[in-house]
Amino acid sequence: MFSVVIPLYNKEANIRQTLESVLNQTFTDFEIVIVNDGSKDNSRDVVLSMDDARIRLIDQENAGVSAARNRGIKEARGEWIAFLDADDLWREDKLEKYVDAILRNDGSQWFVSGYQSTKNGKVVNFLYGNSGPLEDPLDDLINGMSIHTSTVVVKKSYFEKDSRIFFKEGVNNSEDREVWYRLMFKYPRLYYINQVLSYYILDADTDSLTKRSDRKSHFLSLKNRLANDLEDQTILPADRRDKIEQFIDSFNRKALWYQWKNEILRKEDKSYLTKRDQRLMDFFDFLPKKLKLVILKLIVK
Repeated sequence: MFSVVIPLYNKEANIRQTLESVLNQTFTDFEIVIVNDGSKDNSRDVVLSMDDARIRLIDQENAGVSAARNRGIKEARGEWIAFLDADDLWREDKLEKYVDAILRNDGSQWFVSGYQSTKNGKVVNFLYGNSGPLEDPLDDLINGMSIHTSTVVVKKSYFEKDSRIFFKEGVNNSEDREVWYRLMFKYPRLYYINQVLSYYILDADTDSLTKRSDRKSHFLSLKNRLANDLEDQTILPADRRDKIEQFIDSFNRKALWYQWKNEILRKEDKSYLTKRDQRLMDFFDFLPKKLKLVILKLIVK
């Protein structure tokens, strides 16, 4: 029923626990498709040491997380694709909860649930207030629904019908948001399970915002990448298009202010902000990081 697609790159410290969280599921009709994206550590050996016929390991040269996910989708044999990152975990009854939702709701086209995020010991539950089939997930997104990759389950056939839904290769942030938006445009019947069923663990090594040399602001080009969809009124009427464009602009503004606070905002990225925001950043730029956070909370709503 499910193909669990896991992109793998240098996660030898995490991948065993991640796989065990799938293998221990109470619902057992699944395969695990791991795409080893040219790992340079012992991640591959850890996977091979786990003797379970449901695990398939596919090797490829390093091409990035999007290429790895896309390869996993194409290789999948299941009706439903369940995404899981190689350092995230599932609650043992996650797939069982999704099966219940799928069987109860023939009209729903894809499924997400709540999740828990842990960073530097701080635990936050991301649970949206609504539950069940959502009338317009764009409204729910704007109203605070958060979608994390390791909570998404979607039919494989949707990718086969429209190749634009695949993850954008060469993009190292916002590639997942682009897929969720395209699904919302074309398959708006989203079902939300209001329970924490996935665990997202961040630390200093996995937080890309701390890596100045690796960071690229691909999220700023998201609206341009979606341009054809945004202009297609057969799938996105003008009022819905305006909503999502405003939401993307607001997201970008908040993200750039956080990058300013973290002292990793590039000059060329500032051009996406209003002149007022740019002047405020310049005026308060001398402040230490903790005081910048205070400014950020006052200015960015």
